[in-house]
Amino acid sequence: MKIFKIATTIVTAFAITMSFSACAPSNSTVVAKPTGDRAEDKSLQITFKQFKQAYDKYLIDNEIDVTDSSFESSEDTYKKAALDQLVDDTMLKKVVSEEGLDELTEEQNKEMAEYVQSQLDSYKESFKTEAQENDSLLEGEELEAKGEELYQKKLKALNYTEEDLMEDIKYNYKLTLLSNKIIDALNLTIEDAVEYSKTMYEEQFEIFQDSTYVQQVYLPENSRMIKHILIGFSDEVKEKIQTYRSNGDDEGADKYRDEQLAAIKEKADEALTKVKAMENSDEFNELMTEYSDDPGKESNPDGYLIFEGMTNFITEFYDAGMSLKNIGDYTDLVGSDYGYHIIQYASKAEVSEEDLKELNVEDTYFYYIKVQEAINEAYTKWVSDFNFEIYYDVAGINVDDSSSST
Repeated sequence: MKIFKIATTIVTAFAITMSFSACAPSNSTVVAKPTGDRAEDKSLQITFKQFKQAYDKYLIDNEIDVTDSSFESSEDTYKKAALDQLVDDTMLKKVVSEEGLDELTEEQNKEMAEYVQSQLDSYKESFKTEAQENDSLLEGEELEAKGEELYQKKLKALNYTEEDLMEDIKYNYKLTLLSNKIIDALNLTIEDAVEYSKTMYEEQFEIFQDSTYVQQVYLPENSRMIKHILIGFSDEVKEKIQTYRSNGDDEGADKYRDEQLAAIKEKADEALTKVKAMENSDEFNELMTEYSDDPGKESNPDGYLIFEGMTNFITEFYDAGMSLKNIGDYTDLVGSDYGYHIIQYASKAEVSEEDLKELNVEDTYFYYIKVQEAINEAYTKWVSDFNFEIYYDVAGINVDDSSSST
């Protein structure tokens, strides 16, 4: 999971040589440094030379064409992004060290070595793919050699050695350990996820009703799955009804709709007659296949979830579905702007204790939100603690407030 902003992604691009003006500061000039208790920590001071290297890498990583006519007008934006990213990187490397993640256990070192090799292999494989795209006749040793050639060219463009690349990958691994350390401290449980979803249902209903991720751990009482047979209007008729409504003419829309409902009533009555003749409720599925014009019947084989308070279904459909008392019950013909519906209470919708036992809290929306909140909180605290002062003007970057920034 990519959680922090980091400058470690290396992607296929072309070599770019960055040029600064003749009046640029010396390589040792400081362009960013922490303040407060960390002000004297020389290891955290960022020099103009480091910035230049980071900027070169930023352009290559982001595949920015310096020959493009729009490059000059965007150059300050690119430079600022590169410097800000370098500040983040410098800060996070220090945090990694202070959290003891430079000294790994034997198991972690083994895992990191495997991770580095896997990422390195994947990176090299991308160059073989590129080589084959350029020349489909390449194979075997020739393909291996061409892929290696492209790989070495990229390292040279980045002014990188393979060891440098491996250090970047190790850094990514340690950032994962850092995020895991934050996550583990949360001690999140599936019971917490249930309470979170209940609160969202009560206080943020609009989000709740549209999120299956929130609903996977909690559904309110009387939730249900409903199916329907839709004897539908043509697209032309539906569009005309919608045009009436969009123009504020609900009376005209209702009149036109009633005329069109009359035109399809014979087919709707035929379907309803067969529904009433069912020997068991399972036959409803067969009648859906035979009669229903619902475009969502294939993608929603279990029907549609509805519960108290929902607003994202048309009123006639929702009200009729909620009015049914028992599983298997069905409505008479229900008219709407889409045609005639015959709606069945297909099944009860609930999240049982057994369902919750099979769920991992890591797979819930609650977990995702809480992890992001915790990591953002930690990141914000680190930014405040280090309180970097960034001298954009010294780095030759024009920003609205170029004297300093944190």
